[in-house]
Amino acid sequence: MSKKIKLFAMALLSLTVILQSFAGSKVVKAEGLKPGTYTAVGDGFGGDVTVTITVDENGITDALVEGPDETPAYGGAALEELTEQIKASTTGEIDGVSGATFTSGAAKEAFAAAFAEAKGEEAPAVVEEEETAEETVEEEAPEEKKVTFKSLIIIFISAILINNVVLSQFLGICPFLGVSKKVETAAGMGAAVIFVITIASMCTFGIQKLVLDKLGLQYMQTIVFILVIAALVQFVEMVLKKLVPSLYKALGVYLPLITTNCAVLGVSINNITYGHTFLESIFYSVGISTGFALAIVIMAGIRERNEDNDVPNAFKGSP
Repeated sequence: MSKKIKLFAMALLSLTVILQSFAGSKVVKAEGLKPGTYTAVGDGFGGDVTVTITVDENGITDALVEGPDETPAYGGAALEELTEQIKASTTGEIDGVSGATFTSGAAKEAFAAAFAEAKGEEAPAVVEEEETAEETVEEEAPEEKKVTFKSLIIIFISAILINNVVLSQFLGICPFLGVSKKVETAAGMGAAVIFVITIASMCTFGIQKLVLDKLGLQYMQTIVFILVIAALVQFVEMVLKKLVPSLYKALGVYLPLITTNCAVLGVSINNITYGHTFLESIFYSVGISTGFALAIVIMAGIRERNEDNDVPNAFKGSP
């Protein structure tokens, strides 16, 4: 009994394979075609896209789509699929390939012209399709970002309290711990950081948009930003040494360390990463640096109070 079932299953499987092979070899017919080879050209993304079809009385027997100037990753990769679509078409129309809009449009235009020539007809107009492509490009263009006073205030307040550079992002810890022994010194450091971060963000924003993006040098962002920050810190150091020598001495080595303060570099890079406008980058930079100044002054106040407290010997020093 089991042998009969196996034989019946094998026979059924063989019959299915034979039927599928006949179905796959079915010839697609298109009426009214004049046997021959026809070629037409469409305007692609990088250059001309050439479509060549060979037809007989039954339909298209062979096709070739060529576009040597098309982008290899997009239009160039779609040529083979477009060729298969043309071979299977009986109406002179194809669907195209998603992601290769211009190449597909050129192939559609050229195929329609070649197919019409094979039928002895005039090539269809493609003005509407070109207009549609232009409308699609316009629709895909990004809208300009609208900046309102409300959004600027939200950026400023959140940068101070919610995304505090020290307490939330843990940036700028070195000067935060080193210059927070006295409130006066901490306030001076906070003011210096506010100045450096704000001016650095304005300078780096302009350099990024006008130089690095224009020349395709985005990979130089970190190095260029560090150089700009170092120059600004040297300027602040000279000003404090000349105008406020007492604060200059109190800050000591921590003033030039602003150059390596990751908060300054982090804010400049975040302005670009977050897609801030120039005005938004100023409010964000002032908010972040104000948050740093607020945190370091509060920490200095706590440490000053602890120095005046009568702390038991068991709790003094490091644990």
